[in-house]
Amino acid sequence: MTVRTWLACCGAVLLVAASALACAGLVGITENPPGATDAAVDSTRTESGPDAATCGVVYTPPNCEACLESRCCTEGRACAGSPACGALEACLGTCAGETTCRSRCFQHHRLGGDQATPVFESCLVRECASSCGLECGGAGEFAVPDAAAACQSCFLSLACPTLETCISDPACAKAFFCTSEALTPNESLDCTRNFDAGSVAAAAGFCASACDVTSNYACVGHVTWPVGTSDDFTLLVSVGDGVHMGKVVPGVTVKVCASLDVPCAAPVAQGVTGDDGMVKLVQHRDAGPIVATGYLDLSSDGGIIPQLYFWSFPFSQSPASLFALTVTMPEATAVAASLGVTQDSSKGAVLVGSRDCIQTYAAGLTFAITPKASDTRIFYRDMNSFSPTLTETTSTGGGFAIIYNVPSGAATLTAKVAGGPIIGQFPLYVRGGGITEVLALPAPK
Repeated sequence: MTVRTWLACCGAVLLVAASALACAGLVGITENPPGATDAAVDSTRTESGPDAATCGVVYTPPNCEACLESRCCTEGRACAGSPACGALEACLGTCAGETTCRSRCFQHHRLGGDQATPVFESCLVRECASSCGLECGGAGEFAVPDAAAACQSCFLSLACPTLETCISDPACAKAFFCTSEALTPNESLDCTRNFDAGSVAAAAGFCASACDVTSNYACVGHVTWPVGTSDDFTLLVSVGDGVHMGKVVPGVTVKVCASLDVPCAAPVAQGVTGDDGMVKLVQHRDAGPIVATGYLDLSSDGGIIPQLYFWSFPFSQSPASLFALTVTMPEATAVAASLGVTQDSSKGAVLVGSRDCIQTYAAGLTFAITPKASDTRIFYRDMNSFSPTLTETTSTGGGFAIIYNVPSGAATLTAKVAGGPIIGQFPLYVRGGGITEVLALPAPK
């Protein structure tokens, strides 16, 4: 399972724009989009004019149709041959690129795994975006209609070039479209596994509020994970600087450790990050059990604080990707001091990142850790800093929290919807003087 995690609000890459809009699959819109004819929204009818006969799909305005016929005719014919794509594009063709209209079309016509649509849309964005009025790859149309305009405006300011790059690439567009209809973490991660051929900047995740897709916990209580892989397995680990965003960290020793091997006495794979901050770790099935769930042990002579990283879900397909952040002791001390915390060197800190059911930055979660000490304190993040007043996660803070002065040894993190159900309990280990990172996703019970 190719999972691109991101634990800092900036810097790593994640197919987050697609998953951030996945709530489109949860809402049914029955009214016709503005400007759309009955034929456009009737999934049983198709265009039959001369242009449709030529390229299969008719689009307004005329210069858009001309570009389509000149540059995307093959893709248009393939789309017309697919009932799902033909019905959707008959509706979209009346919208002249208007975001809310296109959003209503996407709500009315579900794709159900159709592959002709992302290929056709990718061609339009790549070849005819200007003629067809498709800014930012048309990404805002995946939000619910009432939020589509605000969503598109947010993308314009934060992530337009990267979204265009993704949707212009048929493989990345397939991941985007697939994830837009995913209803559970399993489905979302399956989309990434099957179609991941590019990535959208994490900045797009900050549009979750504008796109009205935060705090989706509909999957809680019926989450399952696929069986872990038993074949040779490759894990790609990227290590970044948790304070200087965008800076990579070379020379970090990264070990892959089994869940029960708490001191990581027998790592199943290990390596050192190169100048690009990356290391490729390979587990061979003939060398012992493949670690589907476990943790990373990160250390360096370069001054970073020793760190453990618990990924909290099973890898089921190779390769997989993880992104971890590191900090030096002076940097960590400065952050703690800004919050009025004195970190006990015999205890550790726990950094928590969270996602909701559709893999957007989880808002409205509270965390608790056991055991805890009298000086254990938790801070939730908003925008670019942790806050002494927040009492739950925010989407603008990336769904992050930090817990100081956690007793060393085995611990359990509980993630709960504020005033609602528990989304998961995550076993981890805390080292005195170290940092433990954990990714909290809605988990099986």
